[in-house]
Amino acid sequence: MLEESLAFIEWSTPALLPDRVEDAARLVEIQRELTHWRRVWNVAQHDPASRARFVEQARAWSDEILAMSGLLDQE
Repeated sequence: MLEESLAFIEWSTPALLPDRVEDAARLVEIQRELTHWRRVWNVAQHDPASRARFVEQARAWSDEILAMSGLLDQE
C-alpha cells in the first residue's frame, strides 16, 4: 500500500501544477513522510503504538486528500 500511495502522489502531483501549487507541495510533504514510513516499517509494524500512530496519520491524510480532490463538494 505504501508503494501504491507513493506512486499515486508521484503521478498525480504534476497534474496539479501550475494552478494548485499549495496542494502539490502538500502531496510532496506527504510523499516524504510515506518514504520515511517505508524505511521504518519493518520495526514499526511490531509496535502497537507505532501502528496506531500510522493509522491515525493515514486517516488524517486520507481525509485531507479527499477534501483536496473536491469530491466532498459534489452533490
